[in-house]
Amino acid sequence: MPSYAMSIFHLPKSLIAEIHRMSARFWWGSKENQQNIHWCTWKRLCTPENDGGLGFCDIEKSNRAYLAKQCWRMIKNPDSLVVKVLKGCYYKDKSFLEAQKNGDGSYVWNILIWGKDLLEEGIRWRVSNGNSIHVYKDKWIPKQSTFKILSHPSLNDAIVDQLLTPSGNWNLQLIHEKFSSDDENKILRIPIGRGKREELIIWHYEGDGTYMVKSGYWLGINLEDKSRPFNTNPSTRLWSFFWKLKIPSKVKILIWKASHYWIPTKASIARRGIQISHICDACKSSIETTLVDL
Repeated sequence: MPSYAMSIFHLPKSLIAEIHRMSARFWWGSKENQQNIHWCTWKRLCTPENDGGLGFCDIEKSNRAYLAKQCWRMIKNPDSLVVKVLKGCYYKDKSFLEAQKNGDGSYVWNILIWGKDLLEEGIRWRVSNGNSIHVYKDKWIPKQSTFKILSHPSLNDAIVDQLLTPSGNWNLQLIHEKFSSDDENKILRIPIGRGKREELIIWHYEGDGTYMVKSGYWLGINLEDKSRPFNTNPSTRLWSFFWKLKIPSKVKILIWKASHYWIPTKASIARRGIQISHICDACKSSIETTLVDL
């Protein structure tokens, strides 16, 4: 699917589903007159390689990540003509991040809001002098999930610069008294900007703070599983090591299938509810299985 199409259109779910079905049939070797077993769901194939999947492209999430790129450009280029037109129509007295979907809005506006919802999951403020960032309302803490202060709001409508000493450093005593230990540790790790550097909205998942479609896409994948932090999993290190092994790709795929019990042995087929004998046709005595089943 061309990237420019996903940057300007919200692809229909029916089209996306059909593309996914064709891709799955191709992967599992199904043909018009031959339906092979699909051993796992498309969602599992789209799971990152380091989490035990194959990293196939989920077109809907890729579509959303490309639209989020357009929203990022709107934030970074507020003086462009298209942004001025949209602002005059949909969010005159507020920022783009505060804008909402409009029932009477145009097609373009509503798909941008769809992309903005993803973008908001990964952006936060970069603190400079702290004079334009609200302590409790805004996202400025560099920790995944909310990017917000989770401590009880004991400082009404406070601005971040109120947490600084006259010399421009963090007020250690005030922060220790007003915030939880977790929030305190996160705050004190934030470097304070010097000089006239302005506060900036940055993309948390890239080192330079610039939004990238790739990291936006993987954030969208991980958001489906709220219990799993972004790009982390207990088995990540093992799978990461495995895919870097210098062995033929077909051997890697065979091992990957075997580790998930997806080799078409009689034991695996019977596990899927198909009535079949478990006995191996070669030895006539043992259950036909893979090594990982033993």
